[in-house]
Amino acid sequence: MLGQLGSDLGFAFRMLRRQWRPSAAIVLTLALGIGATTTVYAVFNHLVLRPMPGVREPERLVSIVFQPEDQPRTWASGVLPYEVLGAPGSGLESIALWSGSPDEAPAVLHPGDDPRLIEVEFVAPDYLETLGVRARIGRLFTAEETRESGHQVALISEHLWQRDFGGRDDVLGRSINVRGEPFVIAGVLDDYRSWSATPANHADVWLPEPEDRAPGTPLATVSLLVARLAPGQDASTIQSRLRQLYEPHRAALTGRAATLVPWVYPGLRMGPTGGRLDAQPFSVIFGASALLLLLACANAANLLLATNARRRQDLALRAAIGASRPRLMRGLIVEAVVLGAIAVAAGLALTWTIAQLVDGLQIFSSTGALSDVTIDWRVVLFASAAGVATVLVFALMPILAATRLDLRTVLQEHSRGATTSKRVGRALVAVQLALSLTLMAGAGVLVRSLWNLRGIDLGIRPEGVYGFTFDPRLAGVRGA
Repeated sequence: MLGQLGSDLGFAFRMLRRQWRPSAAIVLTLALGIGATTTVYAVFNHLVLRPMPGVREPERLVSIVFQPEDQPRTWASGVLPYEVLGAPGSGLESIALWSGSPDEAPAVLHPGDDPRLIEVEFVAPDYLETLGVRARIGRLFTAEETRESGHQVALISEHLWQRDFGGRDDVLGRSINVRGEPFVIAGVLDDYRSWSATPANHADVWLPEPEDRAPGTPLATVSLLVARLAPGQDASTIQSRLRQLYEPHRAALTGRAATLVPWVYPGLRMGPTGGRLDAQPFSVIFGASALLLLLACANAANLLLATNARRRQDLALRAAIGASRPRLMRGLIVEAVVLGAIAVAAGLALTWTIAQLVDGLQIFSSTGALSDVTIDWRVVLFASAAGVATVLVFALMPILAATRLDLRTVLQEHSRGATTSKRVGRALVAVQLALSLTLMAGAGVLVRSLWNLRGIDLGIRPEGVYGFTFDPRLAGVRGA
């Protein structure tokens, strides 16, 4: 069997080399379809599926959001006694308040340098411990280190350590100036990216959380909590348990806060709507890319049908000298598989190229800018599955049509196979037209909707109005 497979592969490569023009057109067509679909999946994998880098056992992390009981996807916050959720019996190993996304702040990293903007995040000590972040060198914050405690310490990212301090160990104990205040570097975090809707926006400097938002405060304005589940616990069970713990305290609240209950979501990839990153935009884009892939399959099938039609006499002659129909089909399937494998490789290369081009681009308003979109094993597996499905879709009908031949009818040029090929070709053209019209209609609706947005009356006159921000501290102004 291996010998026959090797013979089929050798014959397939010889045929593809002999017919390199139609083969190249088929590969290019399929690569565009597979590349587009794989690119969408790569972005989805980057935003939703891949583990959070630099975090210990991310599968045990959950996000806890206070939201209305009847509207679980409404972002809300209030003055809430959130510390009761960490009481014994909650099923949580630890719980911490999320401080918010990193903010740009002016900083001077070396004496005599000009201030420049860097990403700064305020965190509580138990926040880093809950995430399971490690220090590459030095240490994390201690429980006593808050802004008002007189401990002016800072943590820096490994990226900043390598870029601005040359990766030297003597960075510990050095002083940096952030927002006009001096901080002593206590540690370097090991490849950690701060919490956000995506791990794309990451901080370079971490400072202790201000006193009024540190854990232990009786009441705090809270939007989201980060928790680590105890071993053997799951999010749905913990949600029921936390609501039982919180209900007596909720009854004492008034106004908006009294309507809020804790909702527990697996992982740390929540958008501002209060749930996991909404899959609806991805479903629309996936649908469009799937239609594009089907259109590519139809085009490739037509090309393969035309190529096989030119080989009718060769196939009929092989059948006349003893080659069975399964044997002929196997040879054509091997050729199609080789084309599909080359198309998958080209599609992955296209995906990697697009990933480099979209680096720093913000696709959704609920996420940060894309950064370091990688081609990991999930993306490769998806592209391979798409390649297998593509081969089955584009090669099946042309192969069936090509193997319905015999020598007598081919020589007479009135073969049933030629008629079958024409019928299959007409069917493929109809599929191509239907898919093309569907994609064009969707694109037209999208363009029209965007055009209509330009004409919406905003109730203001934006002509000649400009907005800008400035920070005098970047110019060295103190006390601003």
